[in-house]
Amino acid sequence: MLCVQVKGVRGGLGDYEIHITPRPSYCDRGDWLIHVEGHNSDIDEQDGFPRYFIGTADEAKAQMERWLERRQAYRDYEQGQRQLHGD
Repeated sequence: MLCVQVKGVRGGLGDYEIHITPRPSYCDRGDWLIHVEGHNSDIDEQDGFPRYFIGTADEAKAQMERWLERRQAYRDYEQGQRQLHGD
């Protein structure tokens, strides 16, 4: 499990709790099951979790990293951290 901090929707901080688990080898819907739970975040039923990915563990992780980079709440949190630390 990975917990990633984001800018909260009601102020303060929120987070994404990300779980990546392998699927059974007989499953034809993907090799990995990825589920993201949001706490005080912008995740809702329209985000379509859980998601299925086909490929290696590294490919599934890379896809989730790209997903994070596209989330405005994550980018806002990262920008705030850079400003806070003078980066």
